[in-house]
Amino acid sequence: YFLFLSVIFGVAFILSLLYFIPSKKIKNVNFNSIWGGILLGLLNFYSTLFMLQALTFYDSSLYFPIYNLSYISLAALIGYIFFHEKLRKENWIGIAIATLAIVFITMEG
Repeated sequence: YFLFLSVIFGVAFILSLLYFIPSKKIKNVNFNSIWGGILLGLLNFYSTLFMLQALTFYDSSLYFPIYNLSYISLAALIGYIFFHEKLRKENWIGIAIATLAIVFITMEG
């Protein structure tokens, strides 16, 4: 998986450089944007790597709902804590219903 993802992310990086460098937008770039892009790229790379590795252990019909719910819940929690976003009652109800749906999916028999 590591080699497969390295090639995909490497090609995407090279293509983005080929697109970005000749454009006139390069004057608007600062080092914080570059470091932020590198950090997000590494997070995406390892997130995808761990997801592919997890699929060898778990059935995809069980893994993807749990993965999606955890992603949405974590994003809502980070938004609430760090960006002081207001979560409405509907948001909390949606997360609770999704959690309950996953409990039903994982139940056997």
